[in-house]
Amino acid sequence: MSFTPVILCGGNGKRLWPVSRQDKPKQFLKFGGELSLLQQTIQRCSGSGFSENPILVCNQDHAEFASQATLELDVDADFILEPVSRNSCPAIAAAAFHAVQRSETSLLLVLATDHAISDQLGFLQALRAAEKAARNGYLVTFGIHPTGANPNFGYIKPGERLSDGQSFEVCHFVEKPHIDRVPSLIREGFIWNSGNFLFEAKTFLAELRKYAPEIYHTVQASVSDAVYNNKRITLAAPHFQQAPAQPIDIAVLEKSHRVAVCPADHDWSDIGTWDGLWEAHEKDDNGNVGFGDIEILEGQNNFVQSDDRLTALVGVQNIVVISTKDSVLVTHRDESSKIKLLIERLNIQGRSEAIEHPSSDRPWGRFETLDEGKHYKVKRLSVDPGGVLSLQKHEHRSEHWTVVEGVATIRIDDETKELKKHEHAFIPVGAVHRIENKQDGPLTIIEVQNGAILSEDDIVRLEDKYGRQHAKNNNS
Repeated sequence: MSFTPVILCGGNGKRLWPVSRQDKPKQFLKFGGELSLLQQTIQRCSGSGFSENPILVCNQDHAEFASQATLELDVDADFILEPVSRNSCPAIAAAAFHAVQRSETSLLLVLATDHAISDQLGFLQALRAAEKAARNGYLVTFGIHPTGANPNFGYIKPGERLSDGQSFEVCHFVEKPHIDRVPSLIREGFIWNSGNFLFEAKTFLAELRKYAPEIYHTVQASVSDAVYNNKRITLAAPHFQQAPAQPIDIAVLEKSHRVAVCPADHDWSDIGTWDGLWEAHEKDDNGNVGFGDIEILEGQNNFVQSDDRLTALVGVQNIVVISTKDSVLVTHRDESSKIKLLIERLNIQGRSEAIEHPSSDRPWGRFETLDEGKHYKVKRLSVDPGGVLSLQKHEHRSEHWTVVEGVATIRIDDETKELKKHEHAFIPVGAVHRIENKQDGPLTIIEVQNGAILSEDDIVRLEDKYGRQHAKNNNS
């Protein structure tokens, strides 16, 4: 048994808002544990029988989060960086093209990062059961026996048993049916589609070329013209952005005659909603799950998370309460899948809370938004020793820096100088600027932005120590 993990780290941060957001989606977050969802997935497919070099596919703006996750686990991964998001099929195709360069017989284990599986032995047994079908030229998906009538999952109906005795041909796919139809599907023998797959890279590429040639050719070109920087492969944007944005199910699996399902007996939960997260965690005697400074009096079956303040519930059942520094979400657990609709409304209103955290880690340190209003924003920048912000300029705002801890080496246009504690500098609109911490200790700067546009759109990155090509966040 030798599997090459392909871990899909994409996501737009909508379904677990307000903790998960576009600038740092759920896969990089730790929900009540020591490991992020991505790290749990990496750990799940580590050790004997797995390649020591998993392939991680993520948006290039999240490369540092993915890199930090592997660094903390001491895992040597290859990173395929997408210039734009094009759904799962192009992402998997890019990994497959890269994998066949490493080995023509690569057996890819494609995993999403938002799944909870606690039964590691059962997970390994499912892989062994599916291996023969994959080696015989099938695209194998793992099926889960339903534990309830859940309309948020895809369903698969197994057909004839294959010669290996473990897997079945797939008769029919049903993607997220209406709740009224789910009980009849279960009675007819449909099982959940886990969204995890096993197949040889060459088999998948052959089926992709047959049923989704436009994805095949555009992604192939994006890999051929990719920029290689050590273990980071940045796909060529002109080609990749032309790939149709389709999930693997629609693009290939529902059309191919080489698709099989291997039923798995291990536990499985899709952490796609707050209700799903409630399902996946251990509960107290009243069925509550809580993280942070919380109190629940006479409440049952609630999920509560509070980042920085006391959050109290009295006499309520089956609700979700999420409190962050800048937002509070309250919803019934059964309605938590509708959060994406809420984010769409917030985006129409131009609310920054829909996409940006008030604080965020960066490769050079972190920043936190302290206050903001019309035409101004105040941030605290914490720059690690050796940290360097990108060389950048702004077209619609000025900035004022005040050092409150440490010594900053700053550049404003052609002048470079040091700023010590209590000293300050003004950066006019259009000035090229940079902050660097050359000291052994921490550097803290209060930054005040003034201008008509304070969003991530008003930044032009000219040079970056960390290999990032363009900015998506202020002070990034």
